[in-house]
Amino acid sequence: MGRKALPARAWYDKSSKKWHIRDGADVKFSLGFGYEVDDWEKQCEKALAKYLAEKAAGSRLLVKNQETTDVLVTDVLAKYLEVRITKWKPDRHFPHPLARPEDTENRLMALSEYWAGKTVDDIDEDTTDGFTNFLHSRAVQRARELSERQWTRWNERKEQLHAAAVAREERRIQERRKSLPEPKKKLPPPPPVFNPGSVEYKDKASTRYLEDMRSAITVAVRKKMLKYVVPVPLPAKYPRRQAIFTADEVKRLIDHAASKRGVGWIDGKPVKDLPIWEHLSRFMTLAIYTGSRKSKMTRASFKDEPDRPWIELRQVMNPKTGQKEWRGFFHRLGKDEIEYDTKKAPGIAVPAVLLPHLVKWYEQGIIYPCAFPYSQSGRDEPGEIARAMRKCLREVFGRDTKKVIHTFRHTAATWLVARPELTMAAIAGYLGMSIEVLMRTYSHIRQGDNFKVGKAMSDGRYGQEFTEDYDYTTLDFVELPEDGRQKSTVIDRIAMNENEQESIGSEENVVETTHGVDRRSA
Repeated sequence: MGRKALPARAWYDKSSKKWHIRDGADVKFSLGFGYEVDDWEKQCEKALAKYLAEKAAGSRLLVKNQETTDVLVTDVLAKYLEVRITKWKPDRHFPHPLARPEDTENRLMALSEYWAGKTVDDIDEDTTDGFTNFLHSRAVQRARELSERQWTRWNERKEQLHAAAVAREERRIQERRKSLPEPKKKLPPPPPVFNPGSVEYKDKASTRYLEDMRSAITVAVRKKMLKYVVPVPLPAKYPRRQAIFTADEVKRLIDHAASKRGVGWIDGKPVKDLPIWEHLSRFMTLAIYTGSRKSKMTRASFKDEPDRPWIELRQVMNPKTGQKEWRGFFHRLGKDEIEYDTKKAPGIAVPAVLLPHLVKWYEQGIIYPCAFPYSQSGRDEPGEIARAMRKCLREVFGRDTKKVIHTFRHTAATWLVARPELTMAAIAGYLGMSIEVLMRTYSHIRQGDNFKVGKAMSDGRYGQEFTEDYDYTTLDFVELPEDGRQKSTVIDRIAMNENEQESIGSEENVVETTHGVDRRSA
């Protein structure tokens, strides 16, 4: 008679002196610690509970076409994590990996924490509103922990200064002096007392999380884990951005950033009075003239690096003047980078007004125009500029300003749409934006277009092509080629590929480069 299989348990291996999880004859894996860990009992219990939960979830995931009352939300999220991240492979549904998988994992963890024990049938407006409250409570907790750290540092500083004052007094007594020079270091004012009400309640903070849940449910239905899709209520969308920059405001921002002085690091030593925000002034110059997304500019390089956008500058001979002139092309996508459907990044010819700035930075030996050059690490590499940019905006416009980094892209789009001679298709291609989004967001700016349409309806010719006595023999027909297909026009190509259309100006002119023929203006 065979030996009876024991249930899953924590088991200590004397040969390796490590705790293991064992389950029957097939499952045995080490936990990586032994009795040397103080809380080994608690660690073993935690590991065993995790194993049993994963085992139970795995068996539940094998059941097909279940009712929503029988499927846990955490199981749906686990399946989505598996399909989209841990075991992802290209297919027609997800041809590309996630751009920021760590962020998605963090959102799925927060969803799992709130919906633990709830079924898919529990998803409704009440529970999604409850999730928004849950996110707010987490924000309050983070703010409380930050306040506690600030108070801890302040109290430590207070104790240090108090000890220094006691030592000074003892020294004064020993030297029999009436007084000593006052210390230069003073105790800073205490941080504000934490107030939970000071944390802003963001009713739309849960939007991105719930969109992930929608995607997870769609995957569960496609994998036949669920019978049908359950709607996930989303908060109302944010109102459209209204704030834009004026030309004078852009100049003020660039001048303020260029003149900002502070402490930076050179050769491992702190140096005062350095232009610490020059990289911000370069960023803003790029932003207002190209309308590119923040990540495309902060990571841009003057070198052809395959994992980041790059700015190509070269001199060409002008046949009219016989002189060499600079030309530039902004490759907003590196050779090894992935272009996502919702984040188009077409290359564009560098505008003539921006070209002198880029040539100046290039000749100064700058590699990454938007990188902070005085970091303590000594590395001149592209980094995140969001914090410094927010501080710059507040210093120029005040703490209550509604202007943010994205306002530069919004301003560029607004200025371009306001130019009636530019087609919406050309603007959308230049900005890396679909025509649909551009029309939905900015079409109200073109009041002149409505006036032109109204005038066309009133000029006496409107509708004459459709009268019964119209002479159709006057129509000019396009002669078809031998293959029977009519040659597509520029408008046809835009209609067929509106999301991928690049700047028309940059598409119609080509210049030979060291990499072959690229789309760019001569």
